[in-house]
Order: sequence, then structure tokens, then C-alpha cells
Amino acid sequence: MEKVGPENKTSANGRKREVIEIKVSSHPKMMRVLRAVSEEIGNLAGLNDEQVVHLQIAIDEAATNIIRHGYKFDSAKDFKLIFNLMDDRLEVLLEDNASPFHPKSSDFLSSVEPTGGGLGVTLIHRAVDEVDYCVTRSGSNQLRLVKYLTGKEVRNREGIVETGK
Repeated sequence: MEKVGPENKTSANGRKREVIEIKVSSHPKMMRVLRAVSEEIGNLAGLNDEQVVHLQIAIDEAATNIIRHGYKFDSAKDFKLIFNLMDDRLEVLLEDNASPFHPKSSDFLSSVEPTGGGLGVTLIHRAVDEVDYCVTRSGSNQLRLVKYLTGKEVRNREGIVETGK
């Protein structure tokens, strides 16, 4: 695993955001590391405990799909996770260089029921608030997962704050 961040950037609306980027080997043993990183970054972003678990499920399923289906367990290949910590949400980009995934966009982007063995895709959709997939101009696969900060108790970067009682 190679850490390439954190980095502070400004979003389109002028708000500051933190960016943490890591590159991970596609060896299945790295899944434990991704779960731990997802938990820590989810906590840092201000997600509550339930949201952190949902984030872990989505990242776990997406990374497993990259390792199993994209790279066919070739541990010499790697992929990137880019965590964008924003005021109201956490965005996670998973980027890999496997052959492009060609889902029926309507099935993948709105999948709430498993179709043709797509239980992992369904779990991803149920675990996060937004899911987007594209093939970049450079030919990389990019999966975008968004988890919004919601609920009565939301952690901020300094501690626990009560909101909306």
C-alpha cells in the first residue's frame, strides 16, 4: 500500500476539503487494511458508527470486485482509493486499470435488487447514498461512492456534536 496524501483542496463551491489517496495491491489480504482505513477515514470525516459500517461494506464489495473480476486475483496489479472529506459528505473514488466494466447503466446505477449474481452491486447501492461509474478518458474504471453526513449525532473532526435534536 502506498499512501499519497492527505492534501487540502478547495471544492467548486469554495469550501475546503481534505483529500487522502492510497494505492493498494490487489492481493486479497489487503482487504483487512482497506476495512481499517475505511473505518478511520469514515470517523475522521464525521460519519456515525452505522454510516462507517455501511462505508466499509461498500468499499469492501467494490474492492473485492476489482480484485476478483477486474484483475482476476493478479496481486501484481494495484488500484487507487481517493477519499474526499467534505463538510457534508465523504466521497470515495476507486480507480483501477482492469478492462472496462460494461454494466447496463440502468441496472448498475439503480440496482436495489440482485440481478444475475450482482449481490455485491446491490449491497453497494444499499450501503451508500450515491453510486456512479465511468470509464475515464485515460481508460481507467472509476467508481464513485458518496456517503452524506446525517443523523441526530454527527461527529465532526474535533469530536461529537449534537445536531437536530
